[in-house]
Amino acid sequence: MRQLSFILILLVVTLFACDNMTPARKGNKDFERAWRSLMLKDFAKASEYFTDGADDYAQALADESDSRLIEFGSTQAKAGMSFYFAGRYQEAADTMKTLAAVEKELWEAPLFAALAHGRLGDREAFVHWLELFRANNPGLAKLNETMRATTIGLASRAMSLEEATETLEQGVVSQYIHNVRIGVTTGTIGKERCEGQYWWRYYDTPCTGR
Repeated sequence: MRQLSFILILLVVTLFACDNMTPARKGNKDFERAWRSLMLKDFAKASEYFTDGADDYAQALADESDSRLIEFGSTQAKAGMSFYFAGRYQEAADTMKTLAAVEKELWEAPLFAALAHGRLGDREAFVHWLELFRANNPGLAKLNETMRATTIGLASRAMSLEEATETLEQGVVSQYIHNVRIGVTTGTIGKERCEGQYWWRYYDTPCTGR
């Protein structure tokens, strides 16, 4: 009987804590679940979590009374990626372009801005933001190969913008999956480690306790 009472109390406390999480924190939790699913190539489940996260991040960005968590560049990057993978391309483009102006080391900002504009059918913006990403490229070998093929294909008209965007997106996901499999390298900065702000670059989940 006591054990049952304890379980019920624990359940109530857990539900209360979830209800009182800010939208930004909810978005971060959904992003963690989505990223884990994406790295396991469970694309359907990842899409569900990204969609939930996009809703929460949109609320956080619109609500000035939300916690300062949404002000962090890493949180805004996760918001932009969630918007993109949820199919909310205009919000993804707007979020990542704003972020690119203030967070130079967040190379995801110009990269996902390019992808979002590609999905929106804006060839000029796609090329522009891809060039900005290239200028700040962190040296991702697999993605570089895909990017070269995409650029050449688009310039020669061998690829449509839709095909180029799809190819680039697949290359981006493949690069992240590759990074997660090989783990950190000697050149990995602290922010990219599992307890860091950019943990998703080399891990499928952040360290426990984050």
